[in-house]
Amino acid sequence: MALEVSVSERGGIRGVLFDKDGTLFDFDRTWSAWVRCVLRRLSPADAGLRARLGAAGGFDVESDSFEPNSLLVNGSPEEMNAVWAGMHPHLGVGGVDAVCRGCLDGLEPVEFCDLAPVLDRLKGMNILLGVATNDYEFSARTQLSSAGILDAFDFVCGYDSGFGAKPDPGMIHAFLERAGLPASGIAMVGDSTHDLLAGRGAGVGLSIGVLTGPASASDLAPFADVLLADVSQVPDAVSGEVGRAPRSLVAG
Repeated sequence: MALEVSVSERGGIRGVLFDKDGTLFDFDRTWSAWVRCVLRRLSPADAGLRARLGAAGGFDVESDSFEPNSLLVNGSPEEMNAVWAGMHPHLGVGGVDAVCRGCLDGLEPVEFCDLAPVLDRLKGMNILLGVATNDYEFSARTQLSSAGILDAFDFVCGYDSGFGAKPDPGMIHAFLERAGLPASGIAMVGDSTHDLLAGRGAGVGLSIGVLTGPASASDLAPFADVLLADVSQVPDAVSGEVGRAPRSLVAG
C-alpha cells in the first residue's frame, strides 16, 4: 500500500531519498574501524595480504584512508566480498561475508550534522523520507536506530533488499512505488556519482549532490541539479530557498 501524502502548493518535491554513508554519516569516521577489523580477521598473520586486500577495496592501510572512487566507498558488500574471496587463500564469498557482518557489531555512525532537526523540518513540510544505501539493509537500520532517526524514515533499503544496487535505479523505483509518487516528485540526495546516476536513471525531479564524501564538486556537478555543503541545507533546496542551479555550487 502506498503511503499517503498531499501535494503542497509550494512545489513539486514530495519525497526525499537519501544515500547513507558520506551523506548522512561520515564515511571515514564511521567505516575505517570496520575495515581495519575485517582486514585483521581476514589476514591475522600476513600484513602483506592485509595491504593487498585493503588496496583492492580502495583502502590504504598505511594512511588509514579511502580512495575517492574505491569499491568500498561506492560498491555493495556483495561486490567487495567477491573481490576479497577471489584473493583469499581459504575463504569463499560466504566466509568473507560472515567476517564482514561480524565486524559490524558495535559500529557507531558519526553524523555530519545534527540530523534530527533536518529530518523534522522535512517531515513538517509533509515530505516522505527514505534511505537507499549500498550497505546491508539490517546495517542501515541498525545505524539509523543508533542515531535515533530510524522512525523519521518511511522507507529504508539496502543492496540486499531485492531492488539491486546503485547506480542502477531499482531502489529509487521501489521508493516511488512505496510512496505513490512520480519520479518527478522526489529528490535524490547523495555524495557520489553512483547516487546521482541512480537518480538520473530513475528520472527524479531533483538531484542533490552533497560535498561531504570523497567526491569533489567537479565530480558531482555534471550529474547534479544542486550542490550543497551538507544535508542540513536540503530543506532549503527542496523548498526552493536555495534554488536549482545546474552544475554550480549554490551553498556552502
